[in-house]
Amino acid sequence: MYQLIRPLLFALEPEAAHRLTVRSLRCVPAWASRWMRARVRKQPVRVWGLAFDNPLGLAAGFDKNAECVEACLGLGFGFVEVGAVTPKPQAGNPRPRLFRIPEREALINRMGFNNVGIAGALPGLQKRRVPGIVGINIGKQKETPLEEAIQDYEAVLMLSYPWVDYATVNISSPNTEGLRTLQAAHRVENLCRHLKKQQSLLQHMHHRYVPILLKIAPDLTEVEVQAIVSVLLETGMDGLVIANTTVDRTAVMGCVHAEEAGGLSGRPLFTRLLSLLDCVQQGRQQTLPVMAVGGIASADDLTRVLNSGATLAAVYTALVYQGPGIVGRWLREFH
Repeated sequence: MYQLIRPLLFALEPEAAHRLTVRSLRCVPAWASRWMRARVRKQPVRVWGLAFDNPLGLAAGFDKNAECVEACLGLGFGFVEVGAVTPKPQAGNPRPRLFRIPEREALINRMGFNNVGIAGALPGLQKRRVPGIVGINIGKQKETPLEEAIQDYEAVLMLSYPWVDYATVNISSPNTEGLRTLQAAHRVENLCRHLKKQQSLLQHMHHRYVPILLKIAPDLTEVEVQAIVSVLLETGMDGLVIANTTVDRTAVMGCVHAEEAGGLSGRPLFTRLLSLLDCVQQGRQQTLPVMAVGGIASADDLTRVLNSGATLAAVYTALVYQGPGIVGRWLREFH
């Protein structure tokens, strides 16, 4: 079915096609989403005290404003991550800011955390009537100085805490100037200690524990990744998301749009994802739950990342190129 629809969507400008898709999903009634979800094969995973129906999720970036959470869960995803969400609404970067590279099953985006802000996203989180795990990806406001970034993360975490199952702190988007400098180990430690303190206060206030994950870039060196993992273990952070989009263009050289500024996602990232998963596991007796994101494009890819140490996996670009049928198909073929 999607193979018939895809040419029509791809005839549209990428961001227009995305908006049309989100608006269409908003029209799916909750009862239909519950019915569709019940038909997808279960492959249960339990981590952070949460019961996931399966390990395959929808990565942040698709449903930025929590507009179609129920329909996304209805597609069968084990979890859906909304966002990135910032404290206040922001328009993001000028258009065009999203580009397809079909011959590599890749995308380049420089969206810039365009979203309606946490107040605008909350209604979609609060009215959920379809079962499933929902997380939130938290971003920094563009104009917020780096030294005040912690306040942005804390503000969104505080307001979303009662309504989400986990939170991902995004310090790795290449599309917010200076954001990636927060990945320096000493800055990660300071951020994590503040977040763990707030998490403890919110847990006491709401009588529920919401795990906090950190999302890093694929462009870090192995030494930098291992330093971050050590900090996460030391500070008691709950997990790691590997990885965000890359600024490396080696895999798409010569393709139309390859020189566009922004982050590259899709199939070209998969080899790097496997390397980073291996890096995280190297020589460690104590392990950290990892969510793998980046270049997963088949049931075999899903199997490989889970066998390489990931607890969960999430996709976005594969959904664009292959359609919603990937969830049921991959879970049937998953081994």
